This record gives sequence, structure tokens and C-alpha cells, in this order.
Amino acid sequence: MIQGEKVQILEEKENEYQVATGSLRIGNDLNLPRVDRDTWLGWVPKSKVKLIEEKTAINPEDL
Repeated sequence: MIQGEKVQILEEKENEYQVATGSLRIGNDLNLPRVDRDTWLGWVPKSKVKLIEEKTAINPEDL
């Protein structure tokens, strides 16, 4: 999460995360460059990111 907004973390450098979102509002609020019609992508200092891990239960029989 960055400034209360949920984003995806794609890569990690020493002091930065590469984050992405498909939301115009979030991309603009975080000043992320628009790289595609529906994608905003940029590097953000780790100090601005709060990591939240989401886990989803998977039933192996459904695979």
C-alpha cells in the first residue's frame, strides 16, 4: 500500500519497489507514468510502501 492505495509490486531494487496499477485515479495520485492504455508503472522508495501479504485458500481438487 502506498498513501492508502493498493498497488502491485513487480520488482525490487536495493531501496525501491517497482509498482503498478490499472487505476487512473491511483496512477495519477501517485504520479506514476502511464505506460499503456490501462497501466501505470513506476519506481517508489521502499520507505513509502507498506507491505501487506494477501493469501487465498486454494482447493487442489479445483485445479
